[in-house]
Amino acid sequence: MNVFIPIIEHLHYNFYEAPCEKANLFGMIKNLLWVRKIASHNGINHMTGGPHYFLLAIPFHKNILTIHDLVLLHNSKGLKHWLFKWLWFKLPIMCSRKITCITETVRQDLLKTIHVDERKVVTIYNPVSPLFRPSPHAFNSTYPRILHIGTAWNKNTLGMISALKDIPCKIVIVGEQSEEIISALKQTNADYEVLYNLTNEELYHQYKLADIISFPSIFEGFGMPIIEGQATGRPVLSSNIAPMTEVAGDGACLINPHDINQ
Repeated sequence: MNVFIPIIEHLHYNFYEAPCEKANLFGMIKNLLWVRKIASHNGINHMTGGPHYFLLAIPFHKNILTIHDLVLLHNSKGLKHWLFKWLWFKLPIMCSRKITCITETVRQDLLKTIHVDERKVVTIYNPVSPLFRPSPHAFNSTYPRILHIGTAWNKNTLGMISALKDIPCKIVIVGEQSEEIISALKQTNADYEVLYNLTNEELYHQYKLADIISFPSIFEGFGMPIIEGQATGRPVLSSNIAPMTEVAGDGACLINPHDINQ
């Protein structure tokens, strides 16, 4: 939902966050009852987050569903996979007038994985907040400050740390730290800093301080740090796989994220 804040502020939309974060039976029932209560009967309801099943509570309303990726399907098996397929995708899609995907890569993945009329599915790229704007900066070629966004499994944080071993630099990681990440950072003998739970203003400040934006992700639906780095005017290093190639265009150094030497 955070991605859509610039649009919400511009169009003066109402936005809501569900009362229950966990997808257990009690939480799902409570969320569905809540959706029926707050949903617009005459206007448009736009479901933008992960719990697509919310739309099952309002199947005949004017609904738009934004799909960010299909990682829930690709990373699940058996009964869990079946539940995600029907409750998070097939049935919510049936309850929607239109489906938007944040990249053409996600759109093609959806059309390949779920049977849906392709005329119903359109690609609308994520917006970048106007907060991220060009900021002049003198590149530090002797001791660059490298900003790496994210520490989840797909962000390739350990690969980035390994690649920078014995290279003089300052590593700044934004994301929840783990013992594995801290241990890897200590082994590099590099100067490092791990930041967590930043506001958008604090995150933009880190972009302004950075010399290079590191985003060699191995899986994404979009990849916001690419366009945030570009908008700030910083060199971006990202992966030569979709959708990073689609989002970056010619505005990034694209490498094989599985090759430490690259």
